[in-house]
Amino acid sequence: MQLLVLLTADHAYVDNTTGKLYVLGAFNNIGMAQFPGRHGKMALVVRIASEFTDPTTEQLLTAVLMDEDSVEVLRFEAPFVMTIAPDGSRPYFNLIVELGGVLFPKPGKYLFRVSVGDDDLGSTPIDIVDLRR
Repeated sequence: MQLLVLLTADHAYVDNTTGKLYVLGAFNNIGMAQFPGRHGKMALVVRIASEFTDPTTEQLLTAVLMDEDSVEVLRFEAPFVMTIAPDGSRPYFNLIVELGGVLFPKPGKYLFRVSVGDDDLGSTPIDIVDLRR
């Protein structure tokens, strides 16, 4: 498995006709005026590609949001099957998770870490900035 895209955004979707992934408002910083604070809405966008030697059975993608002390803030899992494309091209899997009201306990550096099974695919940072300073 290869991680092709991992980011946070205001909104994302996949066009069912073309298969294109559309991402609107990608970001890595959130300003908050109080803590703990909730962020209204964001999307975690993941796109992975498969090698032809990767399994085609059901697999489990896990995403964990953690703070700079490696304390877990949020976790979710998504089972998926990487199917071989009908035209024989390299298979892709898109996952868009719409998250509402994520609670950030304190300002600082956070990150989303994504894995499939025991394979760590990568991470993307989110800096939570205290606007009172």
